[in-house]
Amino acid sequence: MSDFQRHPRTGAPYVNSLHRVTQRGYPAREPYGRPSSFGHQIEDAVGLKMWSERMVLLGATRIANLADAANLDPDDETDRVTLDSFVTSAKDAAGAFLAARRGTAVHEITAEIDRAEPSALTLIAAEEFGITAAAADALVAAWDRMRTRAALEVLAVEATVVDDRWRLAGTLDRIVRLGRDLHFGRVTVPAGTVCILDVKTGQLRLNGDGLPRYWHTYCIQIASYAGSVPYVVDEVPWLEHRDVWPFEVSARHGLLLHLDVAGALQNGEAVAHLFYVDVAQGRAAGNLARSARDWQRRGDLFHPSLDGPLTVAVATNGRATS
Repeated sequence: MSDFQRHPRTGAPYVNSLHRVTQRGYPAREPYGRPSSFGHQIEDAVGLKMWSERMVLLGATRIANLADAANLDPDDETDRVTLDSFVTSAKDAAGAFLAARRGTAVHEITAEIDRAEPSALTLIAAEEFGITAAAADALVAAWDRMRTRAALEVLAVEATVVDDRWRLAGTLDRIVRLGRDLHFGRVTVPAGTVCILDVKTGQLRLNGDGLPRYWHTYCIQIASYAGSVPYVVDEVPWLEHRDVWPFEVSARHGLLLHLDVAGALQNGEAVAHLFYVDVAQGRAAGNLARSARDWQRRGDLFHPSLDGPLTVAVATNGRATS
């Protein structure tokens, strides 16, 4: 599967501009954001930040060369890059990225099943992250049975898309068509609806009503995908282009399917949950995120006094002089 050309440091995807061209007449390349992180603009990230700090502390105790960072200057541009690499190494040593790597492996396994292209190499790669063949089989079976029970017809798998409204670009998991009515409490999604289905594999925490906690950004992510168009990636950048779907994607309904990877490994059970996603609410929250992003980029909020700064020198004789 082709992926976007990305910024080497930030990973931001590059897409062809809708309006600007280069001096040679080719579309100008523009960096877009990612739907998966767009909602972080308005997310309460205190808990995640504290967890990240704990992972750094834990991982630091496991890095042999940590003392090499003692004399680095965090305000020096070169040293910052080195310090950032220590932070990444510490998190890696603490296992902070393991769940994400396992999730990526399970994503690829299920995508290959839906594309009818299963690969033994993907299973071998999954085993490197501790996903046994038995656990992988159970997760695939849970995915397949949930898809069958909900009568989901897969129309697109791992499709690259662009959302020009919010200047985002990414790869959606699935577009599906419902073969029957699906009921979610007070909401019924009618048969024939075409909607985004996102796959999540991280830890699922439910509140007292059986609803997921800490998932607000997923709603924005799915709303972005619902408002996106296909983007055809090419090795020759100026040949990349936007396309159209041969079906109408619902701007109201979305789905999220959670596969419990940790449960399959720790409890011997691969559990699949299917959740309804209110795309309209996600779109409203996404507009808030866009406003927050625009606010953070403003450069007209403070103005220096026209009288200029006032300087007081620190005198060596103990008295200050202007």
